[in-house]
Amino acid sequence: MSNAHIYSQLQFSYEITPEAKSLFQSAVASIDNVIYEPVAMCAAKDGLNNYSFLCNGIHIEPSATPFAAMITLDQDQNGAFGVSHIQKLSY
Repeated sequence: MSNAHIYSQLQFSYEITPEAKSLFQSAVASIDNVIYEPVAMCAAKDGLNNYSFLCNGIHIEPSATPFAAMITLDQDQNGAFGVSHIQKLSY
């Protein structure tokens, strides 16, 4: 399978749908000491079984420096979404 085919199955957007934002907020709610704010998303066009979000993040402490992160949500067998991966990104 070519990369062009894989990328054609994905939908990238700076507009985060209300449904995706709600899933994101529920999934990251249990993460302590960091606030993540999504700025862009990627989802499969066929079915909604995973999402990736480009986020701004900041640790909850007075001298914290903001950072970029990629957060992936996957759907489990029961249909619930959870964080499967967080990757802090370098500038």
